[in-house]
Amino acid sequence: MDDDLRLTVEVARGDLVHRLESLSGPKHLLVEQCLLRPLDKVASMSLLAKHGCARVFTISKDGSLPSSELDGSGRATRVFLMRGSLPNARLLAAFLRSDESTPAAVIWVDRRLPMADRELERAGVYGALDQSALALPLLPIEADLFSLELPQSRRSDYYSVAQSLFQLQSLYGQFPTIYGVGEASEHVWKMLKVLYSDRGEPRALADQPISHLFLLDRNLDPASVLMTGLTYESMLHDAFRIRCGKVQFGSEVEERLRASLKEAKEEGAAAAAAKSNKSSIVALDNNDGVFASVRNLHMTAVFPWLSAKAREIQASYDKGAQLDALADVKAFVSGELKTLKTRHRQLETHICACEVLMERSGSASASERLALEHGLVAGQADMNQVLEFLEDSMLAEQSPWQVLALACLASLASSGLPQKIFTSFRESFLHAYGFETLPILHALCARRLLFVKPSPLLAKLEGAAAAGGKSAGAGGDAGQLLSALPAAAAAASSALSGGSPTAGAAASGVPSLQFMVKRMGLVPSAQQGTVNLRQPDRMSYVFSGAFAPPLCTLIADTMVRGWNNAETERTFGRAFAESHTMTPAERRPDSRMRKAIMAFFVGGVTYAEVAALRWLAAQNNFRILIGATHI
Repeated sequence: MDDDLRLTVEVARGDLVHRLESLSGPKHLLVEQCLLRPLDKVASMSLLAKHGCARVFTISKDGSLPSSELDGSGRATRVFLMRGSLPNARLLAAFLRSDESTPAAVIWVDRRLPMADRELERAGVYGALDQSALALPLLPIEADLFSLELPQSRRSDYYSVAQSLFQLQSLYGQFPTIYGVGEASEHVWKMLKVLYSDRGEPRALADQPISHLFLLDRNLDPASVLMTGLTYESMLHDAFRIRCGKVQFGSEVEERLRASLKEAKEEGAAAAAAKSNKSSIVALDNNDGVFASVRNLHMTAVFPWLSAKAREIQASYDKGAQLDALADVKAFVSGELKTLKTRHRQLETHICACEVLMERSGSASASERLALEHGLVAGQADMNQVLEFLEDSMLAEQSPWQVLALACLASLASSGLPQKIFTSFRESFLHAYGFETLPILHALCARRLLFVKPSPLLAKLEGAAAAGGKSAGAGGDAGQLLSALPAAAAAASSALSGGSPTAGAAASGVPSLQFMVKRMGLVPSAQQGTVNLRQPDRMSYVFSGAFAPPLCTLIADTMVRGWNNAETERTFGRAFAESHTMTPAERRPDSRMRKAIMAFFVGGVTYAEVAALRWLAAQNNFRILIGATHI
């Protein structure tokens, strides 16, 4: 696996070049904003220029085009690179109607959708442009981390997931063994079978690098998304948003960097640091030696490591300053000084970022939030105390998404909020953030992330409605009464608490949080003691030892004991195992094979789970590749 599965990017690059070369003359590329960084992974600006793209423009999030710049860019072909969607089709149709004389083309990313064709046809511009499609592959964010960079709203786009996995097998050989849990994983597996029948089943290769594929449904474990990850990379993402392996630090970090420049003693070091601060976008990968060393560490271990590294670099500078012999000075300048300056610059950046993170996480509000999160997953939190904290957060005008995350976690942890607490929270939230957020609350209720704890009356109504539906079709007074209930109460009526695997979400077949915690031992017992956060011995260190990610725990159990489909179904509701070799699927993976396991999260993965899987791989001498629709 020396190329780290980068053949997928080479194929996409060749496909993009072919699309551009098929259009004659100079071209101006108009790229949807969410595709800028994924495009950078596939093709550089110099490559685009080499194949006729004179200029590249950005289509903003609101769909507006840089019209003033386009007006002066000549009559070159306008090539739109955008994801297939109805709003984008309408934007394209509006542009074509406003400028009929300029030739235009569109490259739909992922695939060309029939609804986009119908919209263009309805607008009367269907034949006015050249259309093609470009399937983005699994983009290598890191040597062990791959992402489709799909928008988070497209959680049901199983075709793009199946297409990327099919391409991976076409290049590197068929996966010998596939495990899956959850409804979304089943849909992806069925779609893969359709692609096998249409395009032919990929060949099995003797040197195929991946021995096992885990398809993991994000809907089975929303709690890991709602909790605060406490590894350095996870906290960086929460504070500054890492997108496609790059981050744009805020003003707090940049101001600290500027202050450190003024205090720099050497003009050369200050000039180098000033040069590095011209661009506020920083690549976060293993090429940054400092980041590679601390990215998966718990925050309590990051600052001591950075301090020790700072002393080490300062000692190296002092050693160079004490050299007297000219030959030694030349050797130091040519061999060590450049590396020292690079490490010093990287270290300075991460120290400033770490200071900002420590200040935020060290506040009384952040500490109280973590205590509530840990109490919720352990089943020990007081709901009135949670409501009080949420109201204080709303009064302090904190991020609405942070408020909703804790409210949803409380709802999942207790199989629904009490009616009084739910009503009070909803009213306070709407008053704090505006009634335009009402659709968000409704969507969370519909997905059973934020719902009311069912009362015995609602349970009886549900049973009566079910009985009435069986005996009299869709009619019956009980069924009409249940359908007349508010959406939140109707959703909650199916979320019956109890000891069954689907408690808390009976209609959707998703296991309740309490059930998984008890069955999988996700919360440490008193006998297990606390986790050593600086040298962790359990993957739960990513949440300060309070909670182990369930999907990562499933992989860990399989690596130790093998796959038991019946037991997995009893835990997660749905599971399957497929084997394309003579080796039984139940046999546990063998690290001596020196092949990788791929864990693919259908619906996205968190950086806390990425750190947990990296810890698991290091502990068991495995290589685990992590794929996801987005991070």
